Amino acid sequence: MRHRRYSHGSILIITTKHFIAVFFLSLCSLTSVEVFAQPVRVGFWTSGAMQGFGAVLEAGKFLEAEGLEPEFTHFADINGPTRAIATGSIDVAFTPIAGTFGLAADGAPIKIVLATQVAEGDFMVATESPIHSLDDLKGKRLGTSPAGSSMQALTLAVLQHNHGFGAGSLTIVPGADPRLAQLLSQGDIDVGVLRRVVVDGLAQTSLRRIGTLDQEWKRMTKGSAPPLTAVAIARTDYARAHPGAIVEFVEGVIAATKWGGDHPDRVEKLLLGSAALDAATAGSSARQWSHVFIASLTSDDVATLHEMDRIFRDQAILEKAPPDDLIQPSAFQAAKGG
Repeated sequence: MRHRRYSHGSILIITTKHFIAVFFLSLCSLTSVEVFAQPVRVGFWTSGAMQGFGAVLEAGKFLEAEGLEPEFTHFADINGPTRAIATGSIDVAFTPIAGTFGLAADGAPIKIVLATQVAEGDFMVATESPIHSLDDLKGKRLGTSPAGSSMQALTLAVLQHNHGFGAGSLTIVPGADPRLAQLLSQGDIDVGVLRRVVVDGLAQTSLRRIGTLDQEWKRMTKGSAPPLTAVAIARTDYARAHPGAIVEFVEGVIAATKWGGDHPDRVEKLLLGSAALDAATAGSSARQWSHVFIASLTSDDVATLHEMDRIFRDQAILEKAPPDDLIQPSAFQAAKGG
């Protein structure tokens, strides 16, 4: 078990971000004191962008550096961590937002402690297309992720709010990113909403960007936070019993996120090894790291989460609103203040 050791005669002070605790050690009767790492069970899914982030977080031992003893559980299914935290099989998890809202609305004892992944997408057209802005999309064929997905919901919301395209203004063609890129190249759709990692991998193709979901979202919300696709959540009972561990978890995720943005070459090498990604995917994932991953829970992020909840319910992705106290930024505030 990992632990920290302090010599006799010392005073151990854990700062406010770990909640203040002062221990006076006896100069005569004690030779040392050990502070053991706090165990925490962490879950994440191993597909898409989260596969790369999970590999970096685990291999880089960022949580261990903050004083935790993590036990990582990998889930092939994107909703696996959501189900596991609901049953108490894990303590903290990275989960998709719509699933998190739905879980909380059904009464699961969870709290959102960090926003972790951006819902990023580029509006792409063929280079020779006559479409030059999103205002030109009326009556056009729009390729985006399938109905019921966060990406489609957010895309339709910004197009309606910012450009007046309501139901019937567009023909929606659903599909995964590789399929949409293929349809674009074949001329079977007029515009496709593609993740930047995918666009990066298509750098040599004849596609042109006419807008981004990030820009359109900020225009709609008049805020600085991007739209989101994933968050970090904690079980309420674990957070109450181990508040300092949640702060340490948040600090570890912040450190891993920053490290990934600062060291794309090392991220690429790690993804080729630990995550077993192919060279093209590892390279594009590393280059686009800072566009995809964040570690934040500011007031603007909270406002974005509330707006996303409203959109999901307006589009019938969710039936009920989650509890008012679902979002808990206190651990992020403590981590940033330390």
